[in-house]
Amino acid sequence: MFRPCIDLREGKVTQIVGGTLGDDPSAVRTNFISERSPAWFAAMYRRDGLEGGHVIMLGPGNEGAAREALAAYPGGLQVGGGEAHQLPRLNARQQPRRVLKLPL
Repeated sequence: MFRPCIDLREGKVTQIVGGTLGDDPSAVRTNFISERSPAWFAAMYRRDGLEGGHVIMLGPGNEGAAREALAAYPGGLQVGGGEAHQLPRLNARQQPRRVLKLPL
């Protein structure tokens, strides 16, 4: 089963090079930064019936983008990553139905 994912870095949908995200922000390398919004991807996953997806906040500054994705696919996405104090607040607004629950 395919599980959709939206990775966010600095508020943008991003694909990073594995292993480059660490304590040194200048060491992060990206494969791709999308011009499309997180909501666009979430709406596409919703339209295509892809359930159990997640939004991963790769560092600080992604809460607004994560909210945008969650609003576009209510109950279809869960949030992980970012800063620990953000997660309960973001996920509590969801009404999850048959979604992957990420440990907090």
